Amino acid sequence: MGPHFKYLIALLVCIVLIGSINASLFGGSRFLWASARERHLPAFFSCINREHDSPRAALFVHVVLAMFLSFLGNLEEMISYVAFTVWIIRSITMLCLFNIRFNICKRPVHEKAIRVPLILPIIFLIVCLSLVSITIIQSFKSSIVGLLILAIGLAIYILFIWEKAFQRFGVYRRLSNYINHVTCTLAQLIFNGNIELLITPTVNFNDSLSEKLM
Repeated sequence: MGPHFKYLIALLVCIVLIGSINASLFGGSRFLWASARERHLPAFFSCINREHDSPRAALFVHVVLAMFLSFLGNLEEMISYVAFTVWIIRSITMLCLFNIRFNICKRPVHEKAIRVPLILPIIFLIVCLSLVSITIIQSFKSSIVGLLILAIGLAIYILFIWEKAFQRFGVYRRLSNYINHVTCTLAQLIFNGNIELLITPTVNFNDSLSEKLM
C-alpha cells in the first residue's frame, strides 16, 4: 500500500476518535443528568440551561473527570481503567435485566416492555464477566483503579442519597440539604439553568394512574 498508508490509517483513527469523544460527551453527561433527576446523584447535576436545554453542570463535571483521569497514567492505562469500569457496569445491567425478567424484587414492569430471547443477555453477560476477569488477571492495577471509581460513586450515593444511612440523622440531613442547596444555587448562577427533579409516585402499570393517586 506504500509507506504513507500508515498516515491515512492514523487520520481515520483520529476521525473515529472525534466521533467517540462526541458520543461520550453526549451520553456520559446525560447519564449524570438523568441520575440526578431520579435523585440518585446530587441535585446540581440536573441543572439544565434555560436557553439551550443542555445539561451544562453535568457536562462540566464530565469534562473535569476526564481531565483528572488523563493524569492517572498513559493512554493505554486510562483506556484500561475506563473499560474495566464500563464492563462491570454492563455486567450489573445484565443482572438487573434478569431481575426485571423474572420479577425477583416484585417491582411493576410496563406491559409494553420489550422482551428479547433470554439467551442474548446470557451471552452478553458471559462476555462482560470474561473481559472483567481478563483485566483482573492481566492488569490488576487497572482493576483496582476501576473499582475505586465505582467505590467513589457508591460513597456519594450513601453520603448524600441513601435515606437508611447518614440521612436518617437530623444534623447530617440538615447539613447535606444545605450543601445541596448551595451547590444547586451556584450551578443555576454559573450555568444559567434550572434544577429539574422528578417527583413521580411509584405506580403499578397494571392499574390506572388515577386509581393510584386517589
